[in-house]
Amino acid sequence: MTALVVILIIIAIFALLLHIPVRIKIYAKYENSRLVHDYRVKYGFITVKTRSGKKEKKKPDPKVENTKKDKPSPLAIIRFIKENIELVKRLIKDVAGYTTKKLVRIEKFKITAVLGTDDAMDTGLIYGGASAFLYNTVGFMERRIRMKNIMIDFKPEFTESKIFIEFESIIRTKIYNVIGLALIALLRAMPLIKKRGEINNGKSD
Repeated sequence: MTALVVILIIIAIFALLLHIPVRIKIYAKYENSRLVHDYRVKYGFITVKTRSGKKEKKKPDPKVENTKKDKPSPLAIIRFIKENIELVKRLIKDVAGYTTKKLVRIEKFKITAVLGTDDAMDTGLIYGGASAFLYNTVGFMERRIRMKNIMIDFKPEFTESKIFIEFESIIRTKIYNVIGLALIALLRAMPLIKKRGEINNGKSD
C-alpha cells in the first residue's frame, strides 16, 4: 500500500511539473554573417539564461585572417534557400503546424529586417517575395494562435548587399511543447545543415 501511494505521489508531481507554464523570451539578430542571440526561459521559480557574443574579442591575427573563406553574400544565402525550397517549406510547415496546435500564447512578436543585394532589380524581386511570405506566415499564425503585440518592420536596401534580421518574442507554453518543437525543428533542419556544410567544405551534389 505504501509503495502504491509513493508511486501515485511521484506520478502526480511529474504531471504537475509537465503542466507548469513556461515563459520563453527569445532575442536573435543576424547581421554581417554573424548571429547574436539571447534566450531566457522561466519555469516556475527557475530561470535559465544563455547569451552569445559576450566573450572578449581577441585581436585578429593577419595570418589567420587571410586564410578565412569569404563570407556568404545575401544573394548566395537566398539562392541556397531557393535551391532547397522544398526542404525549407517542410521545415516551416512542420514547425508552424506544431506551433499552432500546441503553443498557448505569444505575448510579443517583433521582427525588424532589412534585405538588399548587389542588384536593385534582384532586391526588388526578392524583397517582394520575402515580404509576401513573411506577412502571410504571420497572418496564418495569428489566425490559429493567441498573439498580441505584433510588430513587423521589413524594408529593402537598394544601395548595398545586406541582410539584417532582428527577432524578439515572448512565448507562454508548456515544457513538453518546447521539447517537442525543438525535436521537430532539429529533425527537419538537419538536411539543410548538412547541405550547407558540404557547400562550405567545397563539396557539391
